[in-house]
Amino acid sequence: TRVFIKIKGGQFKPKLPGHFDLKLGGQYHWNLHPDGKDAKWDISARKVKIENYNSQEATATIGGRKWIVNFTTEIPFAYGPYKFGGLPGLIVSARDETDSYIFKIVGLEKIKEEGVFTPKIFSRTIKTSKEKYYKAFKNYKVDPAKKLKENIITYPDGDYMTLAKPLSSDYIKKQENLMLKYLKDNDNYIEIIK
Repeated sequence: TRVFIKIKGGQFKPKLPGHFDLKLGGQYHWNLHPDGKDAKWDISARKVKIENYNSQEATATIGGRKWIVNFTTEIPFAYGPYKFGGLPGLIVSARDETDSYIFKIVGLEKIKEEGVFTPKIFSRTIKTSKEKYYKAFKNYKVDPAKKLKENIITYPDGDYMTLAKPLSSDYIKKQENLMLKYLKDNDNYIEIIK
């Protein structure tokens, strides 16, 4: 995954105020999480070199997981991958304590303004609280084929089409089983949903 940081006047200004999350039944949920930038970081004395940057270790619990990150003051931006930030330098690596998720810097380059775009999908978001999002996600896990049962087909960009003729119950059941299997096989979410 590439992370682009837009900087004007020496200060990072995020263009998008949260992070893009799971598509639930054709609607893109925009989940605003202040807990990353406002995390209570415990900065340790442990230092390590990562991709030629001198870095220091810090830990915090974010999204129900304990994270171990390394940041470098050589790049004075209080930002990092996913929703991490608030440290006195760029986060160059991050991992959760189970090593289920690992982020590591592989390079740093200056990009031209015209090389940055906002995908169409970000225009189809729902601003919501974490609690409402988790409730919607739990409902989705119970009935992931709800939109198909309502004769609605959704596309990756968020557009949708209502069908004039109902889908067959066999087709809906097959798709529902595929979705339920996918949810079962991919249940190690970056944020622990209670």
